[in-house]
Amino acid sequence: MGRHGGQRATAEDLAACLSAHGVALRPGDILLVRTGWLAAFRAAPDADARHLLIQGEAGARDYSGLDGNEGMWRFLWDQGIAAVAADNPTVEAWPIFPWKPALHLAIARLGLCLGEFFDFEALAEDSATAGRFTAFFTAAPLNHSGGIGSPGNALAIR
Repeated sequence: MGRHGGQRATAEDLAACLSAHGVALRPGDILLVRTGWLAAFRAAPDADARHLLIQGEAGARDYSGLDGNEGMWRFLWDQGIAAVAADNPTVEAWPIFPWKPALHLAIARLGLCLGEFFDFEALAEDSATAGRFTAFFTAAPLNHSGGIGSPGNALAIR
């Protein structure tokens, strides 16, 4: 997505990307979306640059991501997507617009799960090298005795 704010990936963009990589979605799939936001955050030269990526210009919180419009809802529903995980702060582009569809509303209305701040850099590199853009995606709890919670600890297995 080049720039790291305000760009919206449409359902058509997703379909074209999936087609270009030879990926056919199946009901129950988890869609992983790499926007480049996390890589840009890590590459930022200092705290001010990282803060700008988090807060945006003048605190506007301007993030690139999926378009949360009705077309995206329809695409995700028609494809049977169970969850969408992305490497950015909000999965969908931000800001959202009042009185318009937004993916956070799809959590309750479509039963969609959203995951944010996923690190896809090593997976993207491996996928490009292997020429394969699908994997079994799961999560395992941290191996810690007596713990009562764990971060997602996602795993992509080929």
